[in-house]
Amino acid sequence: MQEFSLGQRIRQLRVTKGMTQIELCKGLCTPSMISQIESDRARPSYKVLSVIAERLEVTLEKLLSALNWNLEIDSLYKMAKMMVASGAYTLAIPLLLQVVDQPAYKIPRGDIQFLLGVCYLNTQEYSKAEQILDEVNQTAAEKQNYDLQAKTLHQLGLMYQRMKKHHLAIFQLEKAQDQARKGGIQDPVLLSKIWVDLGWAHLRLGRVNQAVACFEQGTALMEGMQNCRDLADLYLQMGKICRSAGDQEKAGEYADRATALYNGLDHVSLKLKIECEAALMRTGKGGTDPVLVLDTLHSSIAQFLELREKGMAGEAYFELAKFQLEHCEIDNAVQSLEQARLLLPETNLFRGRVLFLQGQVAVQSGDVNEAIHYYEKAAGFLKDSNAFREWEAVISELAELHMAAGNEKHAYHLMHEGYQAAHQTMRARGIYL
Repeated sequence: MQEFSLGQRIRQLRVTKGMTQIELCKGLCTPSMISQIESDRARPSYKVLSVIAERLEVTLEKLLSALNWNLEIDSLYKMAKMMVASGAYTLAIPLLLQVVDQPAYKIPRGDIQFLLGVCYLNTQEYSKAEQILDEVNQTAAEKQNYDLQAKTLHQLGLMYQRMKKHHLAIFQLEKAQDQARKGGIQDPVLLSKIWVDLGWAHLRLGRVNQAVACFEQGTALMEGMQNCRDLADLYLQMGKICRSAGDQEKAGEYADRATALYNGLDHVSLKLKIECEAALMRTGKGGTDPVLVLDTLHSSIAQFLELREKGMAGEAYFELAKFQLEHCEIDNAVQSLEQARLLLPETNLFRGRVLFLQGQVAVQSGDVNEAIHYYEKAAGFLKDSNAFREWEAVISELAELHMAAGNEKHAYHLMHEGYQAAHQTMRARGIYL
């Protein structure tokens, strides 16, 4: 493949597209700057480069592929750092590998290695990520660089979480907190991320109370920042967790906080989705009137369809069916579930969820054979989706149906299957009984 400089590649694509330098730079920079970029006398920032790629109607990856990166080491590092910040991890790796091997480079080697470890982590090269981040952590510990050590341990925690080794994730994240305390680190962004990721690790081990406590610490730090979307998302998740744990009062409180933050965002579909979920969280003793919940769900579905958000409309129909089933409106639940089936994406996860709910409808209707049929199909789809908790719930109800029908042998077989799967999952997390 022929190699080009960055400027040559931009000029080639611009000329091919029939665009002038003035058209390319409009509202972005001066024509003189574009001229300097194309002649390789100036280096664009990553933000400018992203806009140029968009206007040339190519992906950033295509714009940067097959380039001759014959740049000064400092320029290479800055470009790589911007790529990492923008999530272009694959593109950043070869640049960082060039920089990290420079013996006399002014940027500390540990900082470069840290970025390289982040790239390997986000490209799922976990073995390389673990090796390099462990090395960075060891060097940072020797130099008492608490900031770098806390950031590195946080990334190791994230890596183990993605590898589903949640006990190791908790160990690393708690070590990250220890180093942050030792170093007197006050960075709310880093500290809040560590708390939130620690909460997710606890949640995936089924430790709901510890998870919520960690999320509370994280949100307390996030409230002083400007990222309302992330904070609102976290409050919404906390509401869902409390709702599933049966704490409707706490769920409603978090739903109110999430709604207040989402109302300040200019995103119609997202607001509608939150209104649905918040209404459901507020149900229960002393909560929202069921009639108002139904009105909210029906209104949101109509607006989702008007906005051509089929997937969101399908999710709302699914929640409506669950709500109707809880209130013994079986015929309405069947109709809502059929609409959900037609609108939701054709993935194994959604298929499994719909089939499970169809089985629950059949149970309430007294048709045990049909319920067993739906549960068995649901279990297959959920297992294929690695949705273990949902699969376990299906297996549990399926075993109860077989037991009630006098099929004790098959019921015990299912319970044993669930028990074995639970043990395998715990062993994968490093828990041995």
